[in-house]
Amino acid sequence: MKVAIIRLSALGDIIHAAVINEFLYKSGIKVDWIVEESLSDILDFHPKINKILKINLKSVKKNKFNLVKEYKKI
Repeated sequence: MKVAIIRLSALGDIIHAAVINEFLYKSGIKVDWIVEESLSDILDFHPKINKILKINLKSVKKNKFNLVKEYKKI
């Protein structure tokens, strides 16, 4: 099973959600993350994240379909 965690702009939320990632990983679930580019450095070295999609939040606000297109690429 695959799960995507979407935490775009709140640093504290990203840190708290990383704990949830540990439980999902232990259950055999592959976790992808969708995160704002400026905050993605926190997750870059997390060994239990399958893939990270770094997005520019301003471009997504202009065209929400860009997010779907980018996620399909990974």
